[in-house]
Amino acid sequence: MNQMNKSIIGITIDLPRASSYSQYPWYGLKKSYADSVSHFGGIPILLPYDNDNIANYIDMIDGLILTGGDFDIDPSHYGETLKSKKVITNNARTDFEIQILKGVLKLNKPVLGICGGMQLINVIMGGSLIQDIAEELGSSFHEQTMPKHIPSHSIIIEKNTMLHEIIEKDTANVNSTHHQSIKNLGAGVVLSAKASDSIIEAIEVPQYKFCIGVQWHPEHLETTEDKKIFNVFLDATTL
Repeated sequence: MNQMNKSIIGITIDLPRASSYSQYPWYGLKKSYADSVSHFGGIPILLPYDNDNIANYIDMIDGLILTGGDFDIDPSHYGETLKSKKVITNNARTDFEIQILKGVLKLNKPVLGICGGMQLINVIMGGSLIQDIAEELGSSFHEQTMPKHIPSHSIIIEKNTMLHEIIEKDTANVNSTHHQSIKNLGAGVVLSAKASDSIIEAIEVPQYKFCIGVQWHPEHLETTEDKKIFNVFLDATTL
């Protein structure tokens, strides 16, 4: 932990395609990501795509949050070609996140992957993704309409997992705003939770101190379970 006795948490950010804010390229992040870190005593630091400073970022932070975003991982990263017109990639972000994630895990610093962040954890461990749930499986309840922070479906939490130890329940209600999901688990990746249609909702990698990915958005701190996840994640960065 850093000298201020507060954990510094690096948070990845998006590079939106929309020009609603500026005609020039701009970074974006939902305020709730930073707020949730601050709420549990951490110091949130947003991480621009400065590949030359990745080593400095990794040295500076005590934990990493891989956030969701309005983009998809290029299927070439998991050995597939583009199958769906709904897939929209952001190679600059993905390349940056792969590098920093690998570096953070190499030092066994805690990682929390949210939505697309969970998918990236699985991909770098050799897993693959369903490019579009509706097209491949016909399931449709994973893309809820506004308000998107309110829980919209339940998940089943696997016993004997870190997630089950954190949440202390067999089921929970979560929000859902994703069109992709995990297909095949990567090496060493454990399924922590799934939806009623068997879509994978959470994973963890037990070889690391704390490496958990969730498909929903707990950064809203809407439920007790969401708060527990962030609380334990921040606690892990102090150990």
